[in-house]
Amino acid sequence: KIQNQNYCIRQSEWYSGSRLVSVAKIEQYRVVSITSDKARIQKQLDKRIGDLSTNGDGDFWCCVCYSSEAYSDDPIVQCETCQISVHQYCYGIQSIPKGDTPWYCDVCDADEDQPVSCAICPLQRKGAFKHTDDGDEWAHVVCGLWIPQVKFGDVEKMDLIQNTTQAREELKDTVCIVCNEKGSCITCHEESCTACFHPI
Repeated sequence: KIQNQNYCIRQSEWYSGSRLVSVAKIEQYRVVSITSDKARIQKQLDKRIGDLSTNGDGDFWCCVCYSSEAYSDDPIVQCETCQISVHQYCYGIQSIPKGDTPWYCDVCDADEDQPVSCAICPLQRKGAFKHTDDGDEWAHVVCGLWIPQVKFGDVEKMDLIQNTTQAREELKDTVCIVCNEKGSCITCHEESCTACFHPI
């Protein structure tokens, strides 16, 4: 369900306020221009991330792969406290609680006093977090999956995200074409494409 990070998206659509802005194939997929109000886009993006628990039809969205498809061997579960939803395998859940027993994401299970932020990307967005390998920081699972410099120390549990400092340093000058924020952006695998964007 999770796209390979080398997959080249030749025609993408970016959500901008109430309209879609297309990044079309122009001069070897180079982005010519995207005009938008940064504050309005950021507000809409934050709202969409915040609303990831359901898609409006009562179905749950996975905060890692963004799919609402659930399977008997890979159900979508929702955290009792923060309400994020994830597939069992996308988040590396070893066993799903039976019956009415609540499930808690790693952040809520750790009972953090303060809201956590991602050790990889500069965006203060909700999402599915896992511990980094030093144990003191957290990172978006999505950032861990899509940013090439980063890997998981425990793939089965999708935990212990590694190389966060290296990733931040190497990608510190990249600028997102959607929100204009610097740092930790990924690029299209097509060598001639210069578009950079945050994976979350």
